[in-house]
Amino acid sequence: MKDSAWTSFFGILKCHKIFFRILGIIFVAEFLVMTSLWLINMPPGIPEFILDSVLLSVLSAPFIYFAVVRVVARRLKDESLQAQTAIDRELKAEAYAETMAFKAYADNIVKSVHSGLVVVSGDYKVYRANPAFCRMFSIRTEDAEGKRIDDILPFADLKGAINDALVSGSESEDKVLETSSQGNRYFRIGINRIKASESEEAGSQALLVIEDVTERRLSEEKIIQLANYDSLTGLPNRRLLMNYLNQAISLVGRRALSAAVLFIDLDRFKLINDVHGHAAGDELLKEVAERLKKCVRLSDTVGRLGGDEFIVLLPDIEKIEDITIICNRIYAVFETPVRCGAHEVNVMLSIGISVYPADGDYGETLLRKADVAMYRAKSDGKSCYRFYSEGMNRSGADRMRLESRLRKAAGRGELYLNYQPQVDIGTGMVLGAEVLLRWQDPEYGVIPPNEFIPIAEECGLIIPIGEWLLRTACLQAREWQEKGLNQTRLSVNMLLRQFMQNGFARMVERVLKETGLDACLLELELTESVIMNNAETVVKILNELKQIGVRLAIDNFGKGYSSLVHLKHMPIDVIKIDRSFVSNMIADKDDAAICDAIVRLAKSLDIEVIAEGVETMEQIEFLKRLDCRKIQGHIVSMPLENRDFEPLLSKDWRFSILQRSSL
Repeated sequence: MKDSAWTSFFGILKCHKIFFRILGIIFVAEFLVMTSLWLINMPPGIPEFILDSVLLSVLSAPFIYFAVVRVVARRLKDESLQAQTAIDRELKAEAYAETMAFKAYADNIVKSVHSGLVVVSGDYKVYRANPAFCRMFSIRTEDAEGKRIDDILPFADLKGAINDALVSGSESEDKVLETSSQGNRYFRIGINRIKASESEEAGSQALLVIEDVTERRLSEEKIIQLANYDSLTGLPNRRLLMNYLNQAISLVGRRALSAAVLFIDLDRFKLINDVHGHAAGDELLKEVAERLKKCVRLSDTVGRLGGDEFIVLLPDIEKIEDITIICNRIYAVFETPVRCGAHEVNVMLSIGISVYPADGDYGETLLRKADVAMYRAKSDGKSCYRFYSEGMNRSGADRMRLESRLRKAAGRGELYLNYQPQVDIGTGMVLGAEVLLRWQDPEYGVIPPNEFIPIAEECGLIIPIGEWLLRTACLQAREWQEKGLNQTRLSVNMLLRQFMQNGFARMVERVLKETGLDACLLELELTESVIMNNAETVVKILNELKQIGVRLAIDNFGKGYSSLVHLKHMPIDVIKIDRSFVSNMIADKDDAAICDAIVRLAKSLDIEVIAEGVETMEQIEFLKRLDCRKIQGHIVSMPLENRDFEPLLSKDWRFSILQRSSL
């Protein structure tokens, strides 16, 4: 308004200026005319006319002024109105442009949001939907708008949630809904009521904010899976097993029933890993898991603790016989070899069993005692099951003490070697000796090999102890050579884990070079079962040893059901008849026939034969008739220490009892 008043004021001033300027022009013009007429001696009457004209001009000037002012004022008003109209139009255009820019900005925000946004009317029809929503559910925008929301989103609870939001007017709690029609996808949906104005009560709409949480949900499930299940076999791990076990204890306790824990360990699994590789070992573990699941009831649980250790949880046990039935079923299913790549492996299991409530009231206690029972099964020959007893717990503590002391035994000089002679029954001469490991512990005294060697195998000490034994035996043989005694061949037993270690043949060659012993004076023994269960790998190592010049022997021959095809292709020098056949061959015709067959087989393959465990003269005479000339046993000599064995190597020494038998 102020701007308009000032404009009018300045317009009037402008009119006054114009008026006075016109008036001045009139006066000047009249003056010039009168002066001109005067000078030219104009006729009478003319001056009066001019004067009248001047007076008329002066008197008419105000009227002219007001006419001009009116015209100018009207024109200025029109110009002001036009200017105001232009300003209003410009303001409206700016406001419209700003509104459209804001709308475009808001649309861009809605379009750029990754969450699905959809506005639904009270009749559940889609009013608006953003691109993210259309991408989520593979629908075009024009197809979505106007369509019922429950035709697009197949969620059973969705309509009820929308209705609740529309009625209550409050924000709904986010819900995670699953749809199988979209390939088992998961969506989190939040619902809010929308009103056009604060006073509006009818015609409300609902805004659905939809987020695809499939990846997050799958990641959470994967985390749960990793936390509770074994990644290799998919079986419950220790954490989940303990939950199941404690739940089972709680349930069966109320029902006056029992529950059992089977602690299962694969025998020789590390060897399988070393020989066939870790990939084959993993395949074996997966196959073991599948077979174990086939052996149990629907209510039972099979889990994996780690490595080669498995757990079978048996709830609802009414009698102990139910447990033994499951164990026998497990052993039966593993009678069929397991294929690992191109190889077949015979799987042997040791099972320890603890029972609730007899062996404990807590899951950890039952698991620990089942572990103790499993180690007893291993010490009793493996491939068997044992129930826990209190005596086992004490023996388990003893075993740990033995292992601790065994780790220091070699360094403290507690390990030593005995030598049992192998002689020719025709001449009585010593042809060689079997090297036997012994342990004299200051606290426990002499510890039998069958007690500490399994411990050494399980804890990995057998590798360094085996190399110590080989080196000590070679040094002893070399010492006897330097003393000028009869050259004698020393036979050293090799366990499977020693034999299968990487670079075994190179280790033997290195020891021979370092000790200076001729390779032909060293004989390595492997049991028949070790050779036949790993024939392909063993033959390769045997050939490497044969190239070095070492002699090779099969111990306990006849017990392992050797394949003659494999035997034919192995570089074997000596077969040792198992003592079980030798001890019974006088009384048992079958054992006698087996001994005879072994001797004939060896001769046909040009292999030497030694009979083990010979204890009577009758056995010696029978072996003579079979043409088995070399024996080893207590009738000849007990195992001797090196100082007692050394006199047997003199040039003229003979076993007198054998000389008398030959007369």
